[in-house]
Amino acid sequence: KSTKNIINEDNCKYLKKGSFLINVSRAPLISEKALEYLTDNNIISGIGNDVFKYEPTDGTEEILKYKNSVFTP
Repeated sequence: KSTKNIINEDNCKYLKKGSFLINVSRAPLISEKALEYLTDNNIISGIGNDVFKYEPTDGTEEILKYKNSVFTP
């Protein structure tokens, strides 16, 4: 629980503009609000992700809407 939303709205401003955010650990590490902020404001260039809030994913998760992103099952 101590790592839930460790990347959040407060600290995502420290990411370098144009970087890629890669999560291969646990889905809850990245706040969904932070992810939305980072992508909607073109702060990050894309997402690499192989973990989902619910696994296996049914393909309806919000994270899947982001362009310039790669998702693995």
